[in-house]
Amino acid sequence: MREFVDNECIKYIEKDDYGLIDFIQKSAFREESRCLHCYHDRLSYAAILAKKGGYDYFSTSLLYSKFQKHDLMREIGLSLAEKHDIEFYYQDFRELWKVGIESSKEKNMYRQQYCGCIYSKMKRYGA
Repeated sequence: MREFVDNECIKYIEKDDYGLIDFIQKSAFREESRCLHCYHDRLSYAAILAKKGGYDYFSTSLLYSKFQKHDLMREIGLSLAEKHDIEFYYQDFRELWKVGIESSKEKNMYRQQYCGCIYSKMKRYGA
């Protein structure tokens, strides 16, 4: 991702700390609603940093995935935009799913086969 955005001259904010313990505490025994906690925490962090950094918008790369809950992401993003007085950039990029796969293969990019959370990883690899 870093190499791609640098090559494309895209400004971005990246969070290195996954916050695994906090995520598990919020999601344990509520695994079916784990996405709500994840989206809220990550979009909230993005909104705060984007506002602080003078960006015009905040968003998420998850908008590309056909496996994500777009209605929920959009609802949370718009709510956080109002709370933090910064615009949430929503666009349904799922229509570019196949194009993205082809492009990433051409660029020899890593393609993770799960969203990133431990529950999704376990589901993907049958644990």
